[in-house]
Amino acid sequence: MKKISLFLFAFLLISVVLIVHVTSRNKNMFHNCPPEGFLIPIEDPEQNKLKNRIQIPKNFEGMAFDTLLRLPVPSGVSKRRRSKWSSTGLAQVQAQEKRAVRVEGYIVATNRAHIESCNCYIPSDRDSHIWLAGSPNDSKAQAVITETTPRVRINHPGWTLEIQNKLIENHTKVRISGWIMLDPDCPECVGKKRGTLWEIHPVLKIEVQGADGWREL
Repeated sequence: MKKISLFLFAFLLISVVLIVHVTSRNKNMFHNCPPEGFLIPIEDPEQNKLKNRIQIPKNFEGMAFDTLLRLPVPSGVSKRRRSKWSSTGLAQVQAQEKRAVRVEGYIVATNRAHIESCNCYIPSDRDSHIWLAGSPNDSKAQAVITETTPRVRINHPGWTLEIQNKLIENHTKVRISGWIMLDPDCPECVGKKRGTLWEIHPVLKIEVQGADGWREL
C-alpha cells in the first residue's frame, strides 16, 4: 500500500510539473511558435529567444547613435552559436544585451526580412528591418539595423513599411527604443550593408519628431 501511495504521489508530482511547463510555454507562444523558434542544427535557440523578447522595461536608457554604432564586438563570436562562444565573450555581449535603449536618428532604408527560424518559418510572420542612421543622407553602411518583430508589431498597426518609407522621404527625425542585441551572422556585411553587428532588436517603441515634440508612431 505504501509503494502504491508513493507511486501515486510521484505520478501526481510529475503531472503538475508537466502542466506548469506546458502552460508557461503556451503563454509565450505566438502563432504556435515558441520563443526559441523552429530549430534545425545550424540555428541558435538562445539567439532566437533574444529576438523574440516582448518584455517592456521600466524605462529606456538614452544612448547616442554614435555610441551604439561604435560598441565593441568581442573576438570569436562572429558566425558562431552562442554555446560556442568563450565565457568572456559571452559575458561581454550579455552585459550589453541587458540594456534597453532609446536612440535618435533618421531612417534611411527599410525592408521585410526573409522567413527565419525565430518565427518558425511562417511566411506571414517576418521581421522588418529599419536602418537607423545619424544623418538622413547616410547609407546603410553607416547605419544600425533595428528590427520590429511580429510579436511586438501586432500591437502597433502604425508600424508599416509604407509609413516608415514616408519618414525617409520627409527626412523626419525618429527615436527608436528597444533591446540591444548582437547579431553575429554577417560580419562581412559591416561597412557594406550595415555599420555594426549590434542592433536594436526587438524594437519596442517608435517615436517621430514634429512641431509639438515627440509622438509615438
